[in-house]
Parts: sequence; C-alpha cells; structure tokens
Amino acid sequence: MKRDVQAVRSEKYRRIWATVARIPYGKVATYGQIARLAGLGGHARMVGYALHATP
Repeated sequence: MKRDVQAVRSEKYRRIWATVARIPYGKVATYGQIARLAGLGGHARMVGYALHATP
C-alpha cells in the first residue's frame, strides 16, 4: 500500500515540476496557479511540498 501512495505522489510531483519548468525566467506564479496548471486544482500545499522535495 505504501508503494502505491509513493507512486501516485511521485507522478503528481513530476507534473508539478514539469509545470514549474514552463514558467518563463523572471515570471512568478502562486502555488495555487501552479496546482491548477498541473491539473491539481485545490492542492496548492502539495505544490509547496513538491518544490521543497525538488531533486
């Protein structure tokens, strides 16, 4: 069960990182905006966790 949760989290984190990578240099976006663009509306806090865990 734990592996399944980690796999889902990893997939969502990759979506977040890919979304952040598309933000042009010098532009900013809120965690909420990033979550919506990644298809994770309402999960702004997850964006914060994902960015903290950036490899």
